[in-house]
Amino acid sequence: MSRVELAPRAKTQAQQIEAWWRRNRPGAPTLFVDELAMVIERLSENAHLGTRYVWTGSFDVGRVLLPRSKYHVYHSYEAELDLVKVRAIWHAARGRDPRLQ
Repeated sequence: MSRVELAPRAKTQAQQIEAWWRRNRPGAPTLFVDELAMVIERLSENAHLGTRYVWTGSFDVGRVLLPRSKYHVYHSYEAELDLVKVRAIWHAARGRDPRLQ
């Protein structure tokens, strides 16, 4: 199993999304956190989960959709460290792509 780590930007995004979700979705206040936890566990088992995201950066990126909350989790795999790094968490309906670092 690979280690999964959230990049600082992704960690901030997750915290902001979680706070928004808890305030604005009282019928399912933990839905986002639950879906994110599920995807993180699946990424630890399969570092190449999801579809390939095409961009011009220096590393390969995969993208996984959280099915009910509709956020995409953008991730890369660092084989030498056996590390899956979550680069961004971005809503599918946003009009632009996330900044990846």
